[in-house]
Amino acid sequence: AAEFHELALGEPLAISASHGDGVRELVELVLENFPEAEEEEKAHHPKFVVIGRPNVGTLPDFGNFKITPTEQYDRYAGIAEMMPWARDVSAKSYGFNAAGNETTIDYDRVFGILDAAGYNGYVGIEYEGKGLSEHEGILATKRLIERLGVRA
Repeated sequence: AAEFHELALGEPLAISASHGDGVRELVELVLENFPEAEEEEKAHHPKFVVIGRPNVGTLPDFGNFKITPTEQYDRYAGIAEMMPWARDVSAKSYGFNAAGNETTIDYDRVFGILDAAGYNGYVGIEYEGKGLSEHEGILATKRLIERLGVRA
């Protein structure tokens, strides 16, 4: 910690990501330094903080853009907004039609966004549907991604 004091950037905050020590304090510190936004802006725009570390970034999850139980943030806009800081992406799926396409998410459009952002990292797969077992849903998602020409 002595070398951090030499930088004269203020009091260092000790954090252990593997144990979670200091993480809450970091989040609170980051959030308290955000400028207040208008109420409507708060409800509809995600906020990101640039930490300046190569191992810190976003994880765009194709399915997690719920604002309230009845309102969704535009998933495609959200994914595009997160891509500049993406370290990985999570290909979530819920159901498939007879042609093998996901029925709630336009995967072709999502992977177009990833391509436009120059993304070439990992693609994790999650299945949260009811029609298939988890294993079958993951395999169906993997087949869809491979059919689109993406390595999963």
